[in-house]
Amino acid sequence: MGDQVQEGKAARFGLVVAGSCWLTTEQPAQSVPLATGDCYVILDGSTYTLGDDPRSPALNCFDVVPKLVDGAVSLGGGGTAATVVTGWFVYDELGARPLTALLPRVLHAASTSYRTDILKATLELLAKETERPGVGSGVVVSGLADILFVQAITQSPQQHQRK
Repeated sequence: MGDQVQEGKAARFGLVVAGSCWLTTEQPAQSVPLATGDCYVILDGSTYTLGDDPRSPALNCFDVVPKLVDGAVSLGGGGTAATVVTGWFVYDELGARPLTALLPRVLHAASTSYRTDILKATLELLAKETERPGVGSGVVVSGLADILFVQAITQSPQQHQRK
């Protein structure tokens, strides 16, 4: 599935609220272990999986969305349990290109990294605002997405290495 949308490029983000899991991207193949409190941002919006093991079979998120109950989907069983808040935001690809060209595709902020609490708070606000949108939610989400983007960049230990 393409992740390109008319307004710009879609970036994916997530916060591991409980447990642990693996984030795996396809192109290029990369697996990152995530623990409680870890955050990630995938700048190019490419396909990724979350699972108990990088080799575990995965389901397409569009196939499980109909299973939403109160904004959550429960999947799997038998592996390591994890609760992950995920979402996406759109940014101006052309305007962001000078910055994104310098960054790795996956920004990972471990729960032990400096200022992680601020990043987690922003993700939690973003998740709450998108959970039940109201008047002005678009403006709030846009501002929080900008803040999240800057925070993720400053949190990432590989911030000056392009992968």
